[in-house]
Amino acid sequence: MSTTSNEFELQEILKQRKKKEIQKRKLEIEERKLHQIQERKVNNTSVYISNIDISSLATKEDASKVREQLVKEFSRFGVIRKDEDGVQKCTMYKDENGKLKGDALVIYANPESVPFAIDIMNGFDFNGTKLHVEKAIFEPVEASILEDKVNSTLLPSKRLKTDNHHPESKVEDRSVVLANIIDIYADLDDDELEDIKEDIKEGCQQFGKIAAYKFYENKGEATVTFTLEKSAQECQKYMDGRFFDGRKVLAFISSKANIEQGVSGEDSDIPDVQYDDVIEENDVFIQGDT
Repeated sequence: MSTTSNEFELQEILKQRKKKEIQKRKLEIEERKLHQIQERKVNNTSVYISNIDISSLATKEDASKVREQLVKEFSRFGVIRKDEDGVQKCTMYKDENGKLKGDALVIYANPESVPFAIDIMNGFDFNGTKLHVEKAIFEPVEASILEDKVNSTLLPSKRLKTDNHHPESKVEDRSVVLANIIDIYADLDDDELEDIKEDIKEGCQQFGKIAAYKFYENKGEATVTFTLEKSAQECQKYMDGRFFDGRKVLAFISSKANIEQGVSGEDSDIPDVQYDDVIEENDVFIQGDT
């Protein structure tokens, strides 16, 4: 058997092994996603409230009073989860023109509160109208489209910020660069790249809320921008030196790399977006569970 034939057989063996590994990884990802979906359905802690009378709500103060009423009524069925500022999670939704729509979302601390609240509050007379209460459904979305959807639904006090909410924290200080995550010379198809993107993103979400996420196929790296500098630091420490798909990941804070390379903040391609309050786990509310 010639050397050329041996090389060809070896290439075929390696190709088949790679194909099996990819199939195995895809199966593991699908199983993990299915488990997450099933777990979320079981542990759903949110209720969607509609048919709220908004005809008499002329000011922000009026809307705040109604929100306080909702919190008071729905607190009877369990503890309502609080955000980082200690504010109970009860969101009144707005349309694209900034007007209240007459629906709201309440997030409990425990899933047991949801059926209890639905049983009692569905059809409850609230300021002259009967509320419609049901389980809420959420759908994951990319960080790039999260800002528009959340801004169109949240009250002004909870909208995504582009001002100096964290003036001491620059976007580069909140950004982690993950290098050597793929072989730039490998012949990866779109599905494989999408799986890798999702794996990286899911791995980083455990450290905090993500404000922006970019994946650079030609560089074999990704940039993850968090809302908090502490989250970025924890992610960098955890990810640096870990192995991903057989490759050793190099993780570093973007600002430190820019200083070493002489790149100013103005030249950075990382979007300067800061989040005041992002819906739980980068999810956007879609509709009630009809």
